[in-house]
Formats: sequence, C-alpha cells, structure tokens
Amino acid sequence: MQSSLRRRRRRRFKFVLLVASLLLVEGGSRALLALKQRIGGQRVIPLSQDYAEQRAAIEHFLEPTDPHKSFAYDAELGWCSNPGATNEKTHINAQGIRRAAPVPAHPAPGKTRVSVFGDSFAYCTEVTTGESWPAVLESRRGDLEVLNLGVAAYGPGQVYLRYERQADQLDSDLVLFTISPPDIGRAVNRYRRFLSRNEGFLVKPRFVLRPEGELELVPNPLTSREAAERYRDDPTRLLELGERDYHYEPWIYENPLYDVSGTVRLASSLWIYAKRRHLDPRRLYEEREGGQTLNPDSEAFALTVALLEECVHAAERRGQAARIVILPNKESVASVCGGGPAMCATLRTALEGAGLEVWDGTQAFADARGDIEQLFAPYGHYSPAGNRLVAGWLASQL
Repeated sequence: MQSSLRRRRRRRFKFVLLVASLLLVEGGSRALLALKQRIGGQRVIPLSQDYAEQRAAIEHFLEPTDPHKSFAYDAELGWCSNPGATNEKTHINAQGIRRAAPVPAHPAPGKTRVSVFGDSFAYCTEVTTGESWPAVLESRRGDLEVLNLGVAAYGPGQVYLRYERQADQLDSDLVLFTISPPDIGRAVNRYRRFLSRNEGFLVKPRFVLRPEGELELVPNPLTSREAAERYRDDPTRLLELGERDYHYEPWIYENPLYDVSGTVRLASSLWIYAKRRHLDPRRLYEEREGGQTLNPDSEAFALTVALLEECVHAAERRGQAARIVILPNKESVASVCGGGPAMCATLRTALEGAGLEVWDGTQAFADARGDIEQLFAPYGHYSPAGNRLVAGWLASQL
C-alpha cells in the first residue's frame, strides 16, 4: 500500500515538475522575445497580430490612390510608378518616368537615349529626383538623355515585364537593366509579407523556370482592387499565395501552436533562420571566402540569370544595345572593403558566362575615398554622394 502511494506521489511530482518546467520555458521564451523581437532580421509575432496588421495594410491599400504617392497599384505588375505624382522629393511624369518633363517619342538629334529599369537602387529612393544618379549622369553628359524607370521593391520579373510594356514607347539606344542583391529573393516571391514580416500589402507576379529552360509567368493574383477585399475580410486566405513562393513558411502559417506559444514561435524562428542561412541547399546566399555571395544552386539564382538573359535578348530584338548593371548594397561594399567577395560575384560570373556584358559598380564603391557610410542614406540606399559616384562611374563606362 505504501509502495503504491509512493509511486503515485512520484508520478504527481514528475507531472508537476514537467508542467513547471514547461511554464518556465514558456515564460523565458516570451521574455526573450519581448527583449529581442527580431531573429535574422524578421519580426517574431503571433499570427493574430500578423493578420491584424495585414488587414490594416489592405484597408490602406483600398483607399483612393494618393496623387502625391510615387507608386500605385498595377493589375499586371503589382505596383508601378504613379503617373503625374509630385511630392517634396520626386516628380513622375505622365509616362511613369522619374522626371518632370514629358519625354518625346524619339531622342533629340545628337542625343543618345538611355533607359534605366530596375529596383529602388535604380529609382534612387531616399534622394530627390535631381540628386538621383540618372539625372546626375544626364547633367554631366550633354549627349545623353537618361530615363529613370526604376520602381522601388521590384524583382527581376517585374523589371522584365515593365520593359516589355514600355520599350516600344521609348525608342531607346541603350537599355540598362540594374540588379542589386535584395532583388534575388524577390524573384521567387509573390506576397511581400512572406519575404519580410516588416512589410505591408504588396502582391506581385513571378516567373518560374521550367525544366526545359523556358520561363513561365505566374500572373499577379490581385487582378483588381476589389479582389483585395476578400483578403481583407479573411486574411487567412492570403496563405493561398504561399504556393510557388519560396519564402512561405508552413512552420509559421500551418502550425496550430505558433499563435499560442512563445516557445514554439522562438524555436520555429530559430529553425527557419538556421535553415535559410546554412541548411537549405536552395538558400539565397552561401558563405564563401570570408563573406556571403549569391548561391548558384538556388532557384532564385537560376531564375534571375534566365530573366536577365531574356531582358537583354528582348532589347536586342528591338535593335537596342543592353547592359546588366550591378548596383551593390552596403553589405556587399563592406564585404569587398574587408577582403571578402562581392555578394553578386557569382551572378556576374554566370551572366558573363552566358555571353552578357555586365557593368559591376561594386569596386567603384570600394575604391572610393573616405568612409563608405557617407555613400549610403539612412535606410541603405545611395546618398547624394553615392548617386554622384554611380553617375561618374557609369559616365566612364559609357
């Protein structure tokens, strides 16, 4: 009898100890997440908060387009330049080009027209239109007319689609297709929130690379503003966009314990960080020679190469010269300054191996005198000094 009682007491003690341990771990996890709200640059938040933020972002998206906002919803591209927008930093003309004056159908006699397509490093976020490197390049070279068709947060698929939409309206002599390290992850993304939980409501098309090497378009699922209402009414339907999105994480969105347990959120986030950084053979970056470079074995890398090839070939079919221009971010410049590799070094090798001409601005930044911090603005884009550097470097390339 006493032996049976002792066994029951031991079982109760073990149970209480287990519950206390779990509560202690859960409390510690929540305390840690309260102090460190980001892991690997990503916010770690409950799904209930995540969906509430997404609903608010959709409500903002459904508001009438602000005529002063530089970018607006686009049924094909996801978003694009807002024609006619003007604010304290920028002018977008009626053709969606970042400049105040309209652009005639053909360049003026004696002028070479250069059209620039790319992301925020091409658009030149964080500086005024006059400080942007396309405008500075045009002012330095009287024989050039430089048209800025960059769009913030664009991936290479959107760059290609926008070029195809507007190429025949521009009569360009030379087309510059820019690429920056952040663009690679966007190539395999459909819903921006999956890529970064710091973002709002941005939905886009993407391409997939078929086994035979052909590009297949996965169209923008947000075909109208009204289509966004069903996501606002039920944000869980956004998980439909996880199909064909590399950044979609079942560990977050399909885990019934993620919303209720800080321990599960912490463990899941640590696992995702380790997988994306070291374990996944399809990860975007890999460690090489003391720094990070783009991973040639990733889907994103192969797709980016194929899209940039198609960009150049599309220009050549129109009789236009085309170049790929690598615009480095601060991390890539810092790596080279520290003796490591450029983040786009592997991409440049692959593009040149495919017969494309690549202009890489990374070394121009690394060779600049003084503190490289002066070349970058607070949110990581080029400062006015950085834009002047790009304009001078490109003038020498031309």
